[in-house]
Amino acid sequence: MPTTTLVITIAEIPAGIPNYGRSEWNHWTDEGGDCQDARQGVWVNHEDVNPATGEIEDKHFWLVEHDGLVFGSGCHHDESGD
Repeated sequence: MPTTTLVITIAEIPAGIPNYGRSEWNHWTDEGGDCQDARQGVWVNHEDVNPATGEIEDKHFWLVEHDGLVFGSGCHHDESGD
């Protein structure tokens, strides 16, 4: 099987770039309180029927916007600790 060699060149950091100030990027906030900034996605809670129990329960979704589309994945949590 042929192998491929990847060569990565790291450039010098140009002079005069201002220091990073997180407070200047206010859209990078922790909207969900989950240590993930809002530009990566958000946790959303929604009541929905849990197919395992047939009961209406909280369902937790992770939602991400990319190229104008919203992607998500959700689950019902077993609160019993089992």
